[in-house]
Amino acid sequence: MLEAEIAANQDATDTQSIARQSGLVLKLECLVSAVQQEELTMEKYCDILNERMARDKILALWLKREGRVQEALHVMGRIKIMENELASADG
Repeated sequence: MLEAEIAANQDATDTQSIARQSGLVLKLECLVSAVQQEELTMEKYCDILNERMARDKILALWLKREGRVQEALHVMGRIKIMENELASADG
């Protein structure tokens, strides 16, 4: 999930996007470190993804109802990335 967002923001030039990119990279490094130190298992990571997908589905529906379709589509894109990540973890 983070890797996809990092790749999407790779060519950022404005200050806000660069700060977000740096935050995403830091978050990914923390995640990798937690896995390497066995603080986070694949099972726990999958649980986190499932919880986030459930929250994001609710958010996407709310955004759609509010007429914020582009934002809802962005959230649905994140959900699709998480679904693919879970599928690859299972297979």
